[in-house]
Amino acid sequence: MLDREGTWDPQFFCSPFAPLLNGATTQTLHPTKAQIIEGWRGPTNGHTQERRSVEPQPLYRMSNVGELELRLGPEHCIPPVGSDLRCVRPGDILVTKGVPIRAAIASSRVFRHRADANCYVIRGLNQADGFWVALCLNQPAYTEYLTRKSGAAIMPRVRMAVLREAPFPAQPVGVAVLSQKVLDCLDGRIESMAELFRFVASVHNYIATPLPESDDNPAEFHHNGSTWHRFFPPSDIDDSLVPAHVAVNGYQRTS
Repeated sequence: MLDREGTWDPQFFCSPFAPLLNGATTQTLHPTKAQIIEGWRGPTNGHTQERRSVEPQPLYRMSNVGELELRLGPEHCIPPVGSDLRCVRPGDILVTKGVPIRAAIASSRVFRHRADANCYVIRGLNQADGFWVALCLNQPAYTEYLTRKSGAAIMPRVRMAVLREAPFPAQPVGVAVLSQKVLDCLDGRIESMAELFRFVASVHNYIATPLPESDDNPAEFHHNGSTWHRFFPPSDIDDSLVPAHVAVNGYQRTS
């Protein structure tokens, strides 16, 4: 085991991960022929305007990768523009590079946006194998193992080669049935989130129609898809700081 791991770090051999390293019934991603794809890096010139022009669609970032489940925002519930190798597909596993390591399953309801450069995409596993790998990667012991094996000190990051050779225990009985139940649950949750985002957007549009913004109203309106807020000038503040009262003052002043 010492020769195989190539390290003297006692954390490998005196930790909760030690029984797995000693076990004979383990398998890595390498013989499964699964692909590990690095997320989209974008342009390297550093110009924000050029970055936006090259990035026409939302990205799945580290913050969007939860434990088994993708944490979607309103921008992820729109059809993608174009498609390439880094766009997620049903059955893909998104894995964060940074700690804590998290792995999420891209179900059939997920729109095929790109994963960004802080994530890996594991592609090519069948449903049961993908679910089992994602379930294992979400365990704290794998975060410890992968980051220590990657050798990162200041900013722990998982290297692709380490992820490809990480050992996974043999699947217990019932994983295939459990994976189908989990995927069905994820599909239902994603569909509900998409409906909620669409409902919030329709309510906002309904409110904005009878209360259009006046050209001479200096109040600034901001909307990011899930929330909206306004900034009013000091002249709209009377004897109350309650946002709704200030808003009424603003409408009265401009009406």
